[in-house]
Amino acid sequence: MSASISEKQGAVLKTKTDVILAVVALFFYIMLTSVLLHFHEFGRDEWQAIQIGNDIHNFPDFIHRLRAEGHPFLWFAICKLAYTIDSSLSTIKLIHFFITWAIAFILLLKINVRIAYKILFLFGYFMFYEYAAIVRNYSLVVLFAMLALVELQKEKKYNIYILVFALAGMAFTHIYGLMMAAGIVFYLFYDKLQSPKKLFSDKKLNILLVIFTLVSIFTAWCLWPEKRAYLYPAEHSKIINLILQAPKALASIWNALINIPPFIVNFHNENIVDFILQKTVLSSMNDEKKLHIIIYVVKSILLLPILFGIYRIFRKEKKLLFT
Repeated sequence: MSASISEKQGAVLKTKTDVILAVVALFFYIMLTSVLLHFHEFGRDEWQAIQIGNDIHNFPDFIHRLRAEGHPFLWFAICKLAYTIDSSLSTIKLIHFFITWAIAFILLLKINVRIAYKILFLFGYFMFYEYAAIVRNYSLVVLFAMLALVELQKEKKYNIYILVFALAGMAFTHIYGLMMAAGIVFYLFYDKLQSPKKLFSDKKLNILLVIFTLVSIFTAWCLWPEKRAYLYPAEHSKIINLILQAPKALASIWNALINIPPFIVNFHNENIVDFILQKTVLSSMNDEKKLHIIIYVVKSILLLPILFGIYRIFRKEKKLLFT
C-alpha cells in the first residue's frame, strides 16, 4: 500500500486535539446539512429518479427505464423502498440524511488523512452541498468509496467481503462509481502486474476480481443503450463530431477540480470559464456546437498545468498515479 493513502503515521486521529476537531466538525456538518436538506426543494433530476423508482412494476420495464436514464439501479431501488415504507419525500430525505452523516463519520474518524484536509474536503462545495443537499445517487457512491478506503488502509489485512461489498455498491450506483471501483481493483493488482507469474497467486484478490467482473458485466448490461447508433455512429459526420467532442473529457476534469460556478443565480452545471468566454470573446458566436468545442479546448489547455502539478506530486507513487 502506498504511503499516500495510508500515510503510515499510526492512528487515524493522532492527538486529543484531532479527536475534538473531528467531533466538532461532525456536529456542525450534521447541523448545517440538516438545515440545507430540510429547506431544499427537489429539482428535475431528483424527481426523475424518484418517479422511476416509484413506477417499478416489472423487471423488463425497469431495465428499459434504466437504459433511457443512464444510471445503474441501486438508487432507484432505494427510492422504491422508501416510497413503499411511506409515500412521502420525508422518507427519502431521511435516508439521504443517514447516508451523508455516515460519510462524514467515516471520513473524520476512520480515514487516515490529516484532520485539516478532511475538514476542508468535508465543508467544500461537493461534500457540503452537491452530495449533501441534492438528493441523488452521488452521496451513495461516496459512502461506498469511503468504506473501500477504510479497508485499503489496512493493506493486506483488509476484509475481502467488505471490500467486495463496497466496490459492488459503487458499480451499482453510478457509472463513475464503476470506473472508480475499477481503479481500486487495478491498484490492488498493480504490484502483481510487475511479475505476471504471480498475477493470480492471491486467493482473496482472485475472488474480488471475479465478483467485480460479474458486477461490471451486469451493470453494463443494465445500461446498454437500446439504440446501437448511440455507440456506433453510422454517419461519417457523426464520427467526426465525436472526435471533435473528445476534449470534453478533459473539460469535465477541469469542472471537477476547479469547481467555480458563475456568479449568477440560475446557473446549471456551468463553470466560471463557460460564463467568461460566452460573455466576452465568444459573445458574437451563433453556432452553439462550435462554441462548446472551443470552450472544451480552452479548458483542456488550462487543465494541462494542473495535471502536470498532480504528476509532480505523485510521480514517485506510480501505483497511485496510474490508478
